[in-house]
Amino acid sequence: MQAKALTEQQVRGWLAGKGVIDIDAVMGGIDTGKPMYLNWFHPGDKLVQFRDRPSFGYPAGGTSRWFTLPTFPSDELGALGIGHGPASRDRVELMVARLFQALETTAKNMDEECKRMNKKLPQPYDRWRGTGGGTQIFIPDSGLSELTAPNAEI
Repeated sequence: MQAKALTEQQVRGWLAGKGVIDIDAVMGGIDTGKPMYLNWFHPGDKLVQFRDRPSFGYPAGGTSRWFTLPTFPSDELGALGIGHGPASRDRVELMVARLFQALETTAKNMDEECKRMNKKLPQPYDRWRGTGGGTQIFIPDSGLSELTAPNAEI
């Protein structure tokens, strides 16, 4: 059974209830004109995360609370650095260990978001942004322990 689409107010309420502090930043990456759902993820389900590579600004690399489904192409996400070259990210596949609920939305086109904010991102990032339009999964910090990654730290 398909979950009922949530309103932006309901999404904000769910995020607040999960202890998310940077709600506006999270909402800034979501195409709120598309349906937003709470989806259950079951043991054995797989998710993918594109992680920052180690760099001067992030010596240890980085993880985030954003994921996608293994079947979605990375260029449909709105994240910085997906692609090739110095600003690219590593694709890490994770498996759900315990049942949990997460927010499933559509990635916003970050070029449009930058225009809205009257902001230009410095090179090399502006050449490696995704177009948006892909399915993305937001997992609050409290849900990250429900994932396992072979040979990787979460």
